[in-house]
Amino acid sequence: MNNVPAAPEVAQQQTAGIVSAAAAGQPALIRIARANMLRAIYRECFAVDRDALPAPRAVRFDPRGSALQLDFDTPVQAQAWAGRLGGLRSARNWAMVGATGYHAVVVWRGVLVDLVAVVPAAVEHRHVGGAGGAPGECSAECACGVTFDGFDTIAEASALLDDHIAKATGVQTSAVPA
Repeated sequence: MNNVPAAPEVAQQQTAGIVSAAAAGQPALIRIARANMLRAIYRECFAVDRDALPAPRAVRFDPRGSALQLDFDTPVQAQAWAGRLGGLRSARNWAMVGATGYHAVVVWRGVLVDLVAVVPAAVEHRHVGGAGGAPGECSAECACGVTFDGFDTIAEASALLDDHIAKATGVQTSAVPA
């Protein structure tokens, strides 16, 4: 190892304060436990002695360090973790307006772990409404909730809505003829 001091311009950067700011005020025991848990998650994602598990999209820690949440993109990914960690008995699929998902709770390495996957429903893009009126009061609305408002004519608002739909779906539409 080379103990050459850093160049003055590198030594003056305050990156150490930024890195440690997230852990400021936390006991060392919690910081060490979180680092060890992240290391264990990493090892499961890149295992060579058995099937590697899919990497979570996000890892969230309880402020006290007693719980952890792993967020996944698909229920299949969360189910793989639940199967490895023994949480299949607590698992459940669920559905609600606008999304479906999967949730399981396990105790892994002494920490309560929530395995969560939320799959949002497909967003539809089509012309669903609009309003006409005096200049500056015309609008057009997409099924996804986007509204183009404050135009002089419906044609102007609809042109922007058509562009929005074309970008989102790749299909050119024309709700109002020019």
